[in-house]
Amino acid sequence: MPAIAFSNNDIALVAWTYDKNLDGCLGFAVFQIDDEGNERALPAVARFQGQDENVPLTTEDAPIQKFWWKDLFAKRGGTYQYRIVPMGGLRERSWSRSSASHRCLATRSR
Repeated sequence: MPAIAFSNNDIALVAWTYDKNLDGCLGFAVFQIDDEGNERALPAVARFQGQDENVPLTTEDAPIQKFWWKDLFAKRGGTYQYRIVPMGGLRERSWSRSSASHRCLATRSR
């Protein structure tokens, strides 16, 4: 799966593509991995119908239904990798056919 991550002074952007349709894919979970190896699923903005808007969700809970995502939580000066995981089946279950990690540097100055 080709993927790329890049940043400006304020956000990191991760984009990816697949060369074929992923049957049963609901969307993608995106994980941020910092230099110390700490990994966390990025927060989700959009939700599936029936998911409570007042409960914080991650992209594992409400997969991204496009091929790019903005990491608004990357800290200036931080270096990150991103792992993209196709999510399928029911909303709470995932499967992964492939995933990718790419390094991204969030710059220290404007």
